[in-house]
Amino acid sequence: MFIDIAFIGLAFYLSIPLVSGYFAHCYGRSFWLWFVLGTFFPVVAHVLLAFLCMPDRDKGKRFRQAYESLTRYEEEHMQQQIDVTLSASKDNSK
Repeated sequence: MFIDIAFIGLAFYLSIPLVSGYFAHCYGRSFWLWFVLGTFFPVVAHVLLAFLCMPDRDKGKRFRQAYESLTRYEEEHMQQQIDVTLSASKDNSK
């Protein structure tokens, strides 16, 4: 009975650093470093990691902008190829 309660308590206590380590890993930081920091300083590790990863929130916006500019470039390039092909086919038909 005591072992079961101790195991559940340990699992609950280690879930806090696991979340911190997973969050760090998702943002390209060291899992084990943040797991250890989260083990000894759980609240401090979460707050510090949140502030360190804050600039990465704009990554999605930058990705969308890059994708839109690439899509515009592809559309323009394809239109130029279509124009060249049409003008070449008109010249050949004469």
